[in-house]
Amino acid sequence: AKLYEDLRNSKLPKDCGEAIKHVLRIELSYFDEDDDDDDDDDDERCPIISDALGMPFAPYFRPKFSRFGGSGEIRYKCLREFEKISGLELDPFNRFTETLESRSEYFYSHFTDSDCLGGNIFEAIMSCHIENHQACRHCFKKKTLRWNGGGDLLSSWADIVCINCGSHYEVKSKRDMEKIEKAFQYGFSGGSFRLFHKFKPAGKRFLLVVSRSKFRDSKGLYYWPIYISEIDHVKPQLSDNSFAGNEGNLSIKSIIELKTGAKTLWCKVPYEKYDHQALAWNMFIERFGR
Repeated sequence: AKLYEDLRNSKLPKDCGEAIKHVLRIELSYFDEDDDDDDDDDDERCPIISDALGMPFAPYFRPKFSRFGGSGEIRYKCLREFEKISGLELDPFNRFTETLESRSEYFYSHFTDSDCLGGNIFEAIMSCHIENHQACRHCFKKKTLRWNGGGDLLSSWADIVCINCGSHYEVKSKRDMEKIEKAFQYGFSGGSFRLFHKFKPAGKRFLLVVSRSKFRDSKGLYYWPIYISEIDHVKPQLSDNSFAGNEGNLSIKSIIELKTGAKTLWCKVPYEKYDHQALAWNMFIERFGR
């Protein structure tokens, strides 16, 4: 209840460019703790996960079903890219380690990664449009949706919140429609499995997905499409964070299961041209200096 009260008078700037700056400022304050005006805060070290193999995190084996005998026997075959790597190197507790780097190094890496930065930028673009133009998908009330992003626990699985019915919206962006179609077919990676079950919304849970590639309608106008689907449940999924830097607490991510595999086009966000890297660099300099 306190969350909804806090958000009642909290809105993103109506100008989309200013909304992007606001979201990036919040992102840059992710590791801030108590505001004690300590000038050395920027020298604090931030944890990152290093991979000795330098490869994307993925299962080493895939199931191979027997075609003979009708026994339903399942065998597992090592994926080709891992066949020549020793078991010791594949051991995830050896492969993944936690290292520390400065805040400025951490966010420089984050902001120069097009997928990471694109996620922040398009969360801002989507949320700005939705706050000002969309009614809640559950209660159908207008002007009740609020951006709730940031790094605290209360924003987990609740990037956007309806302050009327308590429905939560998880925001995802994908590079293009091919990536979106593939995710709807095989599943979307989600956040903390534990926090999904710890914080239950008063209303429903929805997944919002936007394509970062623009589309053109029959009138020649460009837009970004936002698709919506109701979240049914999540399944646990291991990640590189599961094996390093958790001080004995296993970190488990999730795979999002939707109530229906079909996606629904919810709205179209009018396309505006932004220099994402320039916006991020300006916010980075504002926070850390050159």
